[in-house]
Amino acid sequence: MSELKKLVGFLFEKNYLVSPDLLKSIPENFQFDEFYEFVGKHIGKQTEKVMFDKSMLSKRVEKKVNNINAVVKIVKHYDKDPSKTSVKDFVIHYKNRYNQIKKFLMQRPELHGCVSMSRALGKKQEDSVAVIGFVHDISQTKNKHYIITLEDVTGKIKVLVNAKNEDMMNLMKEIVLDEVIGISGVMGSNIIFARDLLLPDIPLQEYKKCKDDITAVFVSDMH
Repeated sequence: MSELKKLVGFLFEKNYLVSPDLLKSIPENFQFDEFYEFVGKHIGKQTEKVMFDKSMLSKRVEKKVNNINAVVKIVKHYDKDPSKTSVKDFVIHYKNRYNQIKKFLMQRPELHGCVSMSRALGKKQEDSVAVIGFVHDISQTKNKHYIITLEDVTGKIKVLVNAKNEDMMNLMKEIVLDEVIGISGVMGSNIIFARDLLLPDIPLQEYKKCKDDITAVFVSDMH
């Protein structure tokens, strides 16, 4: 039974008729269980048929919200006057993003001693090398090897991911353009043969818990 049919059946049992405007306003991701927990269980059965429309639902939701005793504390608020965004702003944004993610990746032992793209291109063939950069381009050869073009502020370099390495091939499914990743491998002729492909994983740790029922909300607007 669909979520919408559950709602109609529930209201019908309570002697309510569902108006067309209410049906049109129901979103596709509507969940009956959430509706019942928040509003439905407080709806009593009517002695006569009553039309349940959009305005009636709004009033019941508003009444329920007003009865909730909650304390909302804004921990931090970033306030800036609207301004025109330029190419320079995007460059600054991506540089900051790169530097922040690079700090996480540098904690990986495989990337200790990583160098810039220009310095990597200056290394001899078969030298070990580690780099961190933006994914500029991804392509695949006839033999199913992946070719990643990585870039930083100093230049670009190509990286070959061998199709025989199942672990790296699985990671390639997760990589998208403009993502910051780390590569450890061996230098070839202006190309790195990848040995390890590293993503900026979130460290797993035990967090402190609070005895109170508290919800934290992080809101952002990139416009």
